Amino acid sequence: MSTIPKKKSEQLAYFESHWPVWNSSPPAVGLTSAQVAAFKTLTQTARASFDAAQTARNAAKAATLTQDSDLAAAFTSCSDLIRVIRGYAEQQTNPDTVYSTANIPPPASGSPIGAPGTPTDFTVTLQQNGAVTLAWKCENPEGAQGTIYEVRRKTGASSTFEFIGAIGIRRFTDDSLPVGSTNVVYQITGVRSTLRGDPAQFNVNFGIGGDGFATATVKLAA
Repeated sequence: MSTIPKKKSEQLAYFESHWPVWNSSPPAVGLTSAQVAAFKTLTQTARASFDAAQTARNAAKAATLTQDSDLAAAFTSCSDLIRVIRGYAEQQTNPDTVYSTANIPPPASGSPIGAPGTPTDFTVTLQQNGAVTLAWKCENPEGAQGTIYEVRRKTGASSTFEFIGAIGIRRFTDDSLPVGSTNVVYQITGVRSTLRGDPAQFNVNFGIGGDGFATATVKLAA
């Protein structure tokens, strides 16, 4: 078993706690002052790089959250406007002219396509940078296209879901999860135009396994 921890943050803490001990009397532990001094310099450099990387990750998370929020707001506004345009078009003698002018397709002919399905078979993959990649399956009506999945999250004792993004595939990376979260509930809802499917909620519990690595268990929320 390795003496040095596996996690990067724990490695850095190990280095920072040991070089002062070794520096107090290098010969007593079989080292030279030059060796300890070089190790100290490397440790300080590693600390600076670690802190810079953490700052960059935090900035990226904030930027991504802002991006997702802005896109979601634009998505909702666009959906509302398309609904208004279609309502107006259907009141005209020649609705196709309105659809052509607005550059949106007219409603599909034949039987209307139902709302998106309910997400199932939820899985979670932990990334090395602390992000969480979510994946799910969803059976949508035959012929349905353009389904967007809204992703919401609540953590700890929170009673409300926070919108964290929308995506057109059945996979989403949550890189804004608060550090130290142990219990998170995700809500996934399929949306197509003005139709909304039934949301599905999944409970994710985070912990540390026997090997010291982070783990995540998933179950359907009650």
